[in-house]
Amino acid sequence: MALTAPAGAAERSGVVSGAEREGLAAAIVRDFGVSERQALANVDVQARAGNVVEALQKALGDGYAGVWFDNDGGEFVVNAAAATDRDAVKATLARLGVATDARIATMDATWKELQQQAARWTERASDALPADQLMVGINAVTGTVNVTASERVGEAAVAGLREQARAVAPAVRVSTAPARVFEQRELTACSHPYCDAPLGGGVQINGSGGCTAGFLAFSNSDLAPYILTAGHCITAPANWWTYYANQVGWAYIGPNWNNAYDGRGDTGIVRITNAPWVSGGGMSAKLAAWTTGNGNYLIYGAGWSYFGQSLCHYGATNPRVCGTNDTAGWVNITAFGLGAQTYNSACSSHGDSGGPWAAANVGYGVQSSAYLCPSAGSWFTEAVAAAANMGVHVASAG
Repeated sequence: MALTAPAGAAERSGVVSGAEREGLAAAIVRDFGVSERQALANVDVQARAGNVVEALQKALGDGYAGVWFDNDGGEFVVNAAAATDRDAVKATLARLGVATDARIATMDATWKELQQQAARWTERASDALPADQLMVGINAVTGTVNVTASERVGEAAVAGLREQARAVAPAVRVSTAPARVFEQRELTACSHPYCDAPLGGGVQINGSGGCTAGFLAFSNSDLAPYILTAGHCITAPANWWTYYANQVGWAYIGPNWNNAYDGRGDTGIVRITNAPWVSGGGMSAKLAAWTTGNGNYLIYGAGWSYFGQSLCHYGATNPRVCGTNDTAGWVNITAFGLGAQTYNSACSSHGDSGGPWAAANVGYGVQSSAYLCPSAGSWFTEAVAAAANMGVHVASAG
């Protein structure tokens, strides 16, 4: 199998079937209350659209204003500001095969304008409140910047920010959330799954702690191979290894190479140096999608996730859990001092850190933290950002 390494997977339409399709649909039924029939149709539309975010960004440039998925209506909603080329929107949706499964909504600001406002308010709010009690991001549904503080910080501090937000453009909404929302836990311990060669994502890796391999990635400069995982997994210098499937013989992978646990996200890379992995088909752009009966679930690059999207994550403790990006304004935001964070309703446990989030053979996230199973809710670092901030890109199977 040939490995290629594009920056994304924008033009690839996907198809889901079997256990993956059922798991993605079940998450939509649970989180949005639609019928199973509607949920299955929604999964098929999302898969057909592929990396719709990147496709629209490329087509619209600075006129891009956001996109999300309406699970009640079973369609994408593409935001359009004054600078948005609506004909280009329609052409892109037609090329992706979802022209009849989408609508255009008018918004006041482009995504670039919202990003600039979010950056200003991340700095402003961080000056007033502790970073670990704060979330700042764009709500694609309302076309606003949302600033959310823990109720612990006190109403006076929030009232000051709320007053500053009056009459600014693009609009900024300031609110509070229960303290438990900000009590996410890092996932550092381990459990079970291993694979024989080729090496890919979804398997348990062991080093300074135990975590899950996210995606095979290549350097942007020299195409050296890496495992992309969570940054908090590899804060201490260590060499990393994994077991073979029989859990008898173990195999060295390589050393820590780089990591971040800050505004760049929760992201890190392990250099693959051991010869059996590097040569002779010893690594693959795949995931061990444990509960689908498919240890070779191919990955065709990475994409940006969006509100309303259904995804599954694969981990060392939880073989597969599916959920939806069910909270508008909690997609690709700065949360708890970490950049590029997205909330998904699927639960995660100790040992799942660094594991991949995917749907329809596209990678969307690297597991960061959670409220722990059986409680719902996990945070992941957007895969495109996680890779870019390490100087690598997620590998593609073709």
